[in-house]
Amino acid sequence: KNYRPDFVAKTTNGKFYILETKGEVDINVPRRDERAKIWCDDVSQITSQYWHYTRIDQQLFQAHYYSGLGELLKAIS
Repeated sequence: KNYRPDFVAKTTNGKFYILETKGEVDINVPRRDERAKIWCDDVSQITSQYWHYTRIDQQLFQAHYYSGLGELLKAIS
């Protein structure tokens, strides 16, 4: 099965973020989250570029307008 994340963001300093919004967390979500984190670690090692996976609660994502990726990442940390 092909996986397509909700968002892939590249910052001005060359870091990559895979962002997934989730409204309902089922039994498979933690396993998918872990696999995405491993993928990011592997790609970071292969490419020498920073990749990071982040899951965002759908309600939090929709409840606010974020002026940029930095503001969104601060809200979820």
